[in-house]
Amino acid sequence: MAGRTQTGLQSACPQCGAPLRFTGAHSLVSVCAHCRSSVARVGVELSLLGKLPDLVAADTRLSLGQRGQLAKLRFELLGRVQLEQGRATWQEWYVSWSDGSFGWLAEAQGRVILSHRYEQPLRVPPFASWLPGERQQLPGLGLVAVEEVGEARLVSAEGELPFQPQLERP
Repeated sequence: MAGRTQTGLQSACPQCGAPLRFTGAHSLVSVCAHCRSSVARVGVELSLLGKLPDLVAADTRLSLGQRGQLAKLRFELLGRVQLEQGRATWQEWYVSWSDGSFGWLAEAQGRVILSHRYEQPLRVPPFASWLPGERQQLPGLGLVAVEEVGEARLVSAEGELPFQPQLERP
């Protein structure tokens, strides 16, 4: 994608030898599509982190490598995480933007929610003070609505990720 910062690192999975890529400038981990091993990169050095469980079948129209555009920024979907919180499960897609930044595209309850990193420092109230249904004024951002407050558990992932996945056992 023109204008996007890329690493272009291509290698082989240290577990099974299948092709492995790190396309995004922010990608720190790649999940092997063949053996499900998560592999971290530091520069061009690769290290095996362990295996991830298979993804749960999900109804989605999105896929790894899919591209799109929002306003003047182009994007590509490089990875996907599956999350759960109590009885709710959903997935979020790791988005690489054409300006070199990254964000997330979430699919939840029939909606698509797109996030983009806000580069200016924000003074955000402590997590414990946020309540569903309220509105918070954030300097430099304006009024934001709080729809939900909670924590999620990572269930599985595929493709590239901008962080090292920590799987909790149920």
